[in-house]
Amino acid sequence: MEGNTRITVLSVDDHPLLREGLVAIIENEDDMVVVAQASCGEDGIREYSSMRPDITLMDLRLPDMSGIDALVAIRQVDPSARIIMLTMSEGDAEIQRAPVSRRRYSKRPCRVEVYSSRCRGAIG
Repeated sequence: MEGNTRITVLSVDDHPLLREGLVAIIENEDDMVVVAQASCGEDGIREYSSMRPDITLMDLRLPDMSGIDALVAIRQVDPSARIIMLTMSEGDAEIQRAPVSRRRYSKRPCRVEVYSSRCRGAIG
């Protein structure tokens, strides 16, 4: 990121406490800003299309669709979309079908600094 440009982030998670926690973590970083939040896949796709954030933090399991299906829909609109999948278990079978590299998913919960570090890593 150049100059004063901040990394824009979309948070998609159906658990309000986790979503708000991620927002608080990201908003605490000088070089990042949360531009939108969503609690389901359809809203996440809509927010992504509207806001075009630099990074999307996407829960693997959403109430209306899989986070993987939401990722695929977003990538149909923008093949270069940077999406970090969030999962409760590294052994989750669903993550195996995700079109993301191993470094583009994160087990939650994890240490606070891991989320911001993963966002920066996805940009660079």
